[in-house]
Amino acid sequence: MHKNISQKNKQQNNNSNSNYSSQGIITFFSQHKVAGNLLMALMILFGIFGLSQLKRQLMPDFGIEIVTVNVEWPGASAEDVEENIINAIEPEVRF
Repeated sequence: MHKNISQKNKQQNNNSNSNYSSQGIITFFSQHKVAGNLLMALMILFGIFGLSQLKRQLMPDFGIEIVTVNVEWPGASAEDVEENIINAIEPEVRF
């Protein structure tokens, strides 16, 4: 009789283990509410830690590497503007 009870217990344990392996993660967390709450608490703590380590500024410093220069010289050709004005300005505005 004792042997039959232990065999039934083993079968029940095997069935319950196979049920857990075939069930999804949602079923697992719905049956183990503490595990779900612990996971959520850990995610919140890691999020707060990550946020504290994040480098942020309200108005960050950054450089714009584009300069636009418009030159108007009425009556001059493109070559005259380039030789007399652009060639003099360009070295000063280059980085």
